[in-house]
Amino acid sequence: MMSRHGGRAGWSLVELLVAMVSAAVLSLTVGAMLVFTCRAWQRHLALADMQGDVRVAVPTLCMAIRESRASEARTNGTQLILGRRVFSRSGRRLMYDPDTNVVNNDAVLSRDRVTDFRYTLGTNAVWFRLVLQEQGATVDIDSRAFFRN
Repeated sequence: MMSRHGGRAGWSLVELLVAMVSAAVLSLTVGAMLVFTCRAWQRHLALADMQGDVRVAVPTLCMAIRESRASEARTNGTQLILGRRVFSRSGRRLMYDPDTNVVNNDAVLSRDRVTDFRYTLGTNAVWFRLVLQEQGATVDIDSRAFFRN
């Protein structure tokens, strides 16, 4: 039995080129999907970490404000002072000192993610903004909490 190539078995040059181009396109597609999936995974982890920071920082801040009186609240430009409690931004960290009379009891509410922490004292409330950012993902919280009577 004779093959279609004049007695020689195998692939023609055109068939090999088509197979190589198809394999290259498939490999590039799989590689692009892998890169996209890895980036999405990293972003999801960053968002989950930031959500954890928000779940700790915002209730702590709101609780401290609600337990304070307006007469106890003041600011020195870099710190929000609520009686003996102090909230401040140190670099990209949000720091909390629950009692200024005790040394070395500061807590880090958000580590290396804070890009903005602003607050405005009102007569009966504190308006605050907290922005966390990591790996292109951003969480922006604008809220207010009222003082106790």
